Amino acid sequence: MPARRASVAPAIAAPSRETLASRGAFLWVRRASVFVYPKPRSTELWIGSLHEGTPVALRAQAPRRGAGCRADWLPIEPRGWVCGDDRVTQSSDERRIAAVSWARSGELQYALSSGAPMYRRLPTRQEWMRSEAWLGAPGTHAPMSWGNRGHEALAESRAITVNAASPDWFREQGSLFATREPGLLERIIPNGSMLGYVKVLEHEGRVFVVEVDGTLVPAERLRPFRRSEFAGVELNATRSLPLAWTHLAGCPVFEGSELPLRETATRIAGLTLHQVTSERRDPKSGRSFWRLVSAEQPRPNKPGGDAAVGAHWLEAACLSVAQAAPRMPGKLESTEVWLDIAIRQGTLVAYRGSEPIFATAVSPGAGGVPRPGGNLVKDSTTPTGSFRLEHKLAATTMSPEPLVEQRDFWIAEVPATQYFSAPFALHVAYWHENFGQPKSAGCVNLSPRDGATLFALTSPSLPAGWHSVVGGPGASRVLVHP
Repeated sequence: MPARRASVAPAIAAPSRETLASRGAFLWVRRASVFVYPKPRSTELWIGSLHEGTPVALRAQAPRRGAGCRADWLPIEPRGWVCGDDRVTQSSDERRIAAVSWARSGELQYALSSGAPMYRRLPTRQEWMRSEAWLGAPGTHAPMSWGNRGHEALAESRAITVNAASPDWFREQGSLFATREPGLLERIIPNGSMLGYVKVLEHEGRVFVVEVDGTLVPAERLRPFRRSEFAGVELNATRSLPLAWTHLAGCPVFEGSELPLRETATRIAGLTLHQVTSERRDPKSGRSFWRLVSAEQPRPNKPGGDAAVGAHWLEAACLSVAQAAPRMPGKLESTEVWLDIAIRQGTLVAYRGSEPIFATAVSPGAGGVPRPGGNLVKDSTTPTGSFRLEHKLAATTMSPEPLVEQRDFWIAEVPATQYFSAPFALHVAYWHENFGQPKSAGCVNLSPRDGATLFALTSPSLPAGWHSVVGGPGASRVLVHP
């Protein structure tokens, strides 16, 4: 099976000092990733990265010479320096830049592979018949492996709609990699792996998605993901902690003021939000219940207040309850944003100083609370403790296998990834919506909407045009507890 090839671009002259020193100049990256350094030399620790095809503004400051770059170091907004060698260009018309920008322009969508080929260019009918003969009939889906079960929760067996015309370079059987890239097949996306795409086009009566890395994948060998619309809530004077989400569907409502509570015929859907007040435990059954607040049942002034006749309750086993943090993560500035994550409850509360401002349900590691002496990675558990964000990425590819060429499983374009104790991160999980339940390999899974909200809230912020930014002493803190 062919290995994935790196893009190869012809060398070009670096932009002139005069041009780059002028206001309004932009720089485009011509390779997969380019690092940003705090000073014009590569002996420093890098502070972020830029991604192929994305423009970043240049500061009105003269380029400089410095160690580790055979060309000038170029100053970018809002800070930092990039080596101005042939990995960057000031020409947005260069074919590779234009092609990648086109492929990424629009709303990113995701799909699950059923063993789909990645073509470097559009194949002819004869070529794809020959290349895919051993893959089985298009539209068939092999069972997920044991380790990948659950990744198809939001995958749908529906057609992917064409949304773009085939550009000239594809119609001429060229590719995004080069004018005439040798070879047709990049590799096979293993069954259960995932990809991201924006553009979808038709060729010889067949629909292809254009993966954001530039390869072409037949849509009939993919299952697109339905986007979860689950989202947490802002906290304010009318909505405060504790809050609860039903992480199980069909949970019964109980009523009464005395134990045992009476089960009603009312059932609650999954992932519904409820304002709750106090918890009550039935000593005979050992079951715990949270009292619901409603327009008909005003909230008591204090926890454990009088439970009037007709009060309604949900069993704690059905709920993910977001409560006030058990402790603060040290001395806090009044404007400092930090995150409190409760593993057993599957909840996250964002604070600004000592004030809770946002709450949601999340999916921590499937292994639950870490065991003493256990292996966090092997046990699929989320580490506990107080951390600062180490690295924020707009998106990244995740895999348990480090070598790209030999990977048998990967999840592409995972959005809003925030590493707090690498390899553990907060990140969007676009393949499920079991939020509130333990689900992940140890990371903290977020819905797409929550991932975007928290990525924007935390520090450091991602500068415009940057793909990633490194944390530091002022990065947001993350407190994880059982």
